Order: sequence, then C-alpha cells, then structure tokens
Amino acid sequence: MDSRARLLIVGVYMRRQILVVSALVPVWASVTSPAVAQPTQPPAFSAGLTRAAVRRVMTAAADWQLAHPSDHAPYDWTLAAFYTGVMALSDLSDSPKYYDAMKGIGERNQWRPGLRPGLADDYAVIATYARIFQREQNRRTLAPALALFDFLVTLPYDEPLTWGNGIETREWAWCDALFMAPPALAAVTTVTGDRRYLDLANRLWWKTTDYLYDKSEPCTSATAGSSTSGSLTARMCSGVGATVGCLPELRVW
Repeated sequence: MDSRARLLIVGVYMRRQILVVSALVPVWASVTSPAVAQPTQPPAFSAGLTRAAVRRVMTAAADWQLAHPSDHAPYDWTLAAFYTGVMALSDLSDSPKYYDAMKGIGERNQWRPGLRPGLADDYAVIATYARIFQREQNRRTLAPALALFDFLVTLPYDEPLTWGNGIETREWAWCDALFMAPPALAAVTTVTGDRRYLDLANRLWWKTTDYLYDKSEPCTSATAGSSTSGSLTARMCSGVGATVGCLPELRVW
C-alpha cells in the first residue's frame, strides 16, 4: 500500500473521531467555559523592551483572544500558533489561567490533531499537547499524537516537492510547514526521549529548505515557483526558534 492510500485511510479514521468530538464541544463549553474578565479600557503599553513591558503586551493579547475565541477549529494551525504564545506566557505569569485555558482546549479536543494526517498544519497543535504532557504526565494527553507520529515516521517522503496534486498533504512542500511541524516533532521527542520524531523533523527540514531556499536572493520562497519570498524567510527563522525552544538541551538563554 503506497503512502497516499495509507494517509487516506488514516485521514478517514481521524475525521470520524473528530465528528464525535465536535458534537461534544458545544455541550462541554456550555458547562466549563471560564469567565474571562473584560478590560474596561485599553491598557497603556510601553515601547520599551523590558521584561515587564513585553509581559504586559503578551498578557493583554492573550486575555483579549481568550475572551474572543476564534471560529476556526480548535486544532487549526492558526490557533496552534496562538497556543504556542499562551504556553510561553504561562511560564512567565503568576496566574494559572493561561495554562488552564490551554489544558481545557486540549481536553475538549480530546488531544487530537487535525483531520489530515500528512499535512503539517494539522499537527502543529501537538507542540502544545506535548508541553501539557510534560507537566501532567498523563499519557492520554499524548496518545493521539504518538499514534500519528508513529505512523508518519514509517512513510518514505520520497516525492519531489513540486507544487500541485495535493503535495502539501504528503510532504513539507511550503515554507510555513517549517514552523508548523518541526516544533511539534521536537517537543514529542523531548517528552518521550524517542529520537525518531526529531530525526524525521531534521530530515524533512533540510529537504524542504534545500528545495525552497534561493541562494541567489538569498531568501526562501513560499512554494516552488512562488513570486513572494523575502518576508517568508522570517517564517523559516521563526521555525528554527520554535524548534530550539522545544529542545531544552539546545537552549542558550
């Protein structure tokens, strides 16, 4: 059975599971949604780069977003990026509400990634699940992630990255994947000690980078043949930072 067929089978199974979760979320939310205080007036921010000034902006942004939930699915990559920031804030804040909010979202989602098993966007959320597992040591938190990643490490990833024919559902064929996927794989390696996930991230990182990086610019294109490039190199760099942040032995701060 080739990679496409295997990914399709896994995808159908995950969709069936998500349908059950989606039906439960409104009921759960009506019972457990925390009351988030609304600020009476916009907070005053400083342009300084002090820890206190940065923490104040982070706190205000998190409070506003938690009070105005996105309409996107809770496992969507757009929210996964937000969760990364909230988890960072939870390490700095004296309030437990940020960590509790992330744990509550994971529980309501039954710790599942998105619907498309081969798409990096749909497992970006696993980086947050791994951080929560690190604190809770509850294997249920990580079980769906391990099931997915144990499957992904068996795939050959031997296709060319030419854009089209749904390649993004099977390979990291666009630069944003370098932010979405490697931190999740690295985080799971950190909390399990299983190097296979980090090794896969390393192999696919260089496959994508070597393909998309334009040495004549130098910058990274969004996809092969894309006319947009320069600012996208920043996304690749943010992926490096997020991945290193999931590997404590590599931190230098």
